[in-house]
Amino acid sequence: MSNPTGWKPTMEQGAAAAAPVSPGAGGAVQGIAYEEPLVFEHGSKGRCGVSLPPAPGAEVAADLPAALLRGEVEGLPALSELEVVTTGWLRDAMGLPADWFGMITDTASVSTLQALAAARERDPALEIRHRGMAGRPELPRLRIYCSEHAHSSVDKAAITLGIGAENVVRVPADAGFRMRVEALEAAVAADRAAGYRPLAVVATIGTTSITSVDPVPEIADLCAREGMW
Repeated sequence: MSNPTGWKPTMEQGAAAAAPVSPGAGGAVQGIAYEEPLVFEHGSKGRCGVSLPPAPGAEVAADLPAALLRGEVEGLPALSELEVVTTGWLRDAMGLPADWFGMITDTASVSTLQALAAARERDPALEIRHRGMAGRPELPRLRIYCSEHAHSSVDKAAITLGIGAENVVRVPADAGFRMRVEALEAAVAADRAAGYRPLAVVATIGTTSITSVDPVPEIADLCAREGMW
C-alpha cells in the first residue's frame, strides 16, 4: 500500500506506510490510518474500510464532522458560529424577529422532539431535568396541542419525553384543514380546569396530508396569553 497523498500515518498498525495490509492476531486486519480525507481503517473479523477523498464542494461537510469525531475541540466554536450565521440568514429571509435563533437538525421529527424538550424545561420549578417525571404525584399532567392533521412525530416526541401520547390533544381543523384557534382555546381552558398544565402548541406549516398551513400568528398570540411554548 503506497501513500500517494503524502499524509502522515496516524496509526502504527503496519510496518511502514508502504507496507501491505496483513492479517493480525485473531484474524483482525492491520492497516494504516491517514489524516482526512483519505482514511484506511482496521477492524476485527477481517473487515477493513477505505474512505476516499470527497467530491469537490463536499470538503467542508466532510472535514468538520471529522474534526468533531477526532475531538479537536478548538474547531467547535467555528461549527457553532457557522450554525448561528446560517440560521440567522434563514430567520432574516422569513422576516422573523431579530432576537430569534435556531438550530440545524437532520429531520423535522428531531426538531419537534427538541422543541418540545425545550418547552418541558422552560419552567425550572418543575425540576424535570434533575428529578424526572416518574413517581411524582405533585407534578401536573403536561399537555401538548396540535392539529388533527399534524405529523405523528408529535406523538412520538411526547412518548420519548415521558409526557405520553395520551396527553397530545388533537385540535379539530376547519374547512381549510387548519387548526381552529377557538377550539384550541377551549381545549386549553378545559385542561386548566381539570388541573392539567398546558405546555406547548405545535403549529404546522404545510401538513403532510394536505399541505395546509395553521394560523400561526393567532396561535402564537394565544400561546403568549396562556404562557405556553
